[in-house]
Amino acid sequence: MIGLVVDSRECTWVRVQQKGERRRVESYGSCPTPAGAVQNGIVRDPADLGAALKAALLPARFYREKVAVCLSGLQFFVRSFSLPGIKPRDLARAVSYRVAAEVPIPLEDLAVDYQLPPGAGGAIVAVATRRTNLQQLVLALQLAGLTPRVIDIEPYCLLRAATSRQSDGRGATAILSLHRESPQFSFFLDGILRFHRFLPANHAVAGQEADFWPGVGPELGRSLAFCRQEFYRTGAIRVLVTGIPLPAEISATLESQLAGPLAHLTTVERVELAPSLPAGAAAELAARWAAALGLVLRRG
Repeated sequence: MIGLVVDSRECTWVRVQQKGERRRVESYGSCPTPAGAVQNGIVRDPADLGAALKAALLPARFYREKVAVCLSGLQFFVRSFSLPGIKPRDLARAVSYRVAAEVPIPLEDLAVDYQLPPGAGGAIVAVATRRTNLQQLVLALQLAGLTPRVIDIEPYCLLRAATSRQSDGRGATAILSLHRESPQFSFFLDGILRFHRFLPANHAVAGQEADFWPGVGPELGRSLAFCRQEFYRTGAIRVLVTGIPLPAEISATLESQLAGPLAHLTTVERVELAPSLPAGAAAELAARWAAALGLVLRRG
């Protein structure tokens, strides 16, 4: 199976072999995303992106394998609610109508999916995005000779990558995905995404991190405080950081809110590595391929 993450700067992928619950990384790689092909989580030029993916992936003969894909920075809405008394055959339609009533996009323009997580007491978790966002992505993949089996959202990919063999994802977890193009804050409670937002970042001077933090830093603290107030007033919140390293002063401020240290994703426990992979592959995969690994750690 292939886990493929499409970003505005690069596309990353991992190839795993699965036997039962065991997953072994056989190879991984990346290629630059053509300039302007992906902007703000939207595929603007499917032909250009498809050609780049085809050139990079064709030598590896990925066209016969199952592909799970994530479009980094994709704008989406997440809602959690209950619909008591709805018959199973009517559930999909009822979820779509409920989501459409809460988001500023007409129902006919929405793509909606949902889950009934185990142990959630009948709660439904629904995710929606503009239909055209997915259509453009699928078109690019088809032009590359790929057929996606799954399209996932980045927060869930990162949560899977950060969940150890000993953990079942229970409790409260905040994920700070700090990438220059689309920094994100996600809050999970018992494995359910309760809150997600993109953080304001200054992109005026690419590559200079000093310009990145004035917008992002204060919003991290506000987002944590909001989730503490709304969802989890008592108990520890685990905070996982990926992407650009946090400056010491921002780390100290967040840790004072948490009364504990931040965690950094340095390895992914639930995968094995093929002997042919280079030394240091585990740390490299955790640093740049975490979302792709999260795709192949999906169940089912």
